[in-house]
Amino acid sequence: MKKWFAVLLVVVAIALAGIYIFIPSNLTIRTVTNVNCTSTGAYRFISDYSKWQKWWPDAHISPSKASLPVTNHAFSYGNATYTMSSKLYNGIEIQIKDKDSAYNSKMMIVHLSLDSTAVYWQCNLTSSINPLKRIQQYRAAVSIKNNMGVILDSLHSFLNNRDNIYGIQIQRTTTMDTFLIASRSTFTAYPSTEEIYSLINTLRKYIIANSARETAGPIINITKLSNTEFELMAAVPTNKELKNDGNIFFRKMIPGNFMAAEVKGGYYTVAEALDQLQLYMSDYQKTKMAIPFELLITDRTKETDTAKWITRIYQPAFK
Repeated sequence: MKKWFAVLLVVVAIALAGIYIFIPSNLTIRTVTNVNCTSTGAYRFISDYSKWQKWWPDAHISPSKASLPVTNHAFSYGNATYTMSSKLYNGIEIQIKDKDSAYNSKMMIVHLSLDSTAVYWQCNLTSSINPLKRIQQYRAAVSIKNNMGVILDSLHSFLNNRDNIYGIQIQRTTTMDTFLIASRSTFTAYPSTEEIYSLINTLRKYIIANSARETAGPIINITKLSNTEFELMAAVPTNKELKNDGNIFFRKMIPGNFMAAEVKGGYYTVAEALDQLQLYMSDYQKTKMAIPFELLITDRTKETDTAKWITRIYQPAFK
């Protein structure tokens, strides 16, 4: 009997030793992914809590680990919730909370090159001295690591598509020589459709009066000068050079590079797309050659549904 008891003690001792040897006192969970985007673009989407919904994994990724509802304070996945606790210079701190414990983690952005970024996520857990609790914490660590991997994979898929980052499909394009007849006008509020087309129609009449013809759709730029002053510049491409006449002036658009995107929607949608185009220029360190402008594809005086308006936006760039 004593012999079997001694054997049992040896087995228990070996088992306990194995627990303490193979489950260290400090458990470190690491996951990393490389994405084809700028570090600034990646940072915007992890540091802005309102943008998490765009890249957070959905139920279709893994039915057995479907996302739980998003609350006002945390995003959920599997059996844990994830809350951004603070922002860092090049990352964020995320608190991971399951039914038993809360763990602190860091998601960091590492700049690799202009359009290549590493996203590194690490979580540290301290193991209990109690062997049963230690095993339980190890299992929790395995579950957390698996969930972190799925979440980071979802972020990778989102950030790897540049259209997701800017909300528009930005393309590089060029132009040939273009003759423009243009004019400016200022307003005390954002110019209405009627005011925009009034200036455009003035230019069209001038083109016809000078035996020229319009060769493409009108372009505009609206600049906010102050809270009570907006400047509208409108131009219409024409087939030949025309003389200046009062507020109407001739411009020649020289061949150059443009970053462009097509937008469907009203004034707010176009303004948001222009803002995103400026972010793109900044993220990719592109130098602006001139002010951005909008090419009006849809005649807004004939189509009253702003959701159907098509506008092509351009930003002249040196490279």
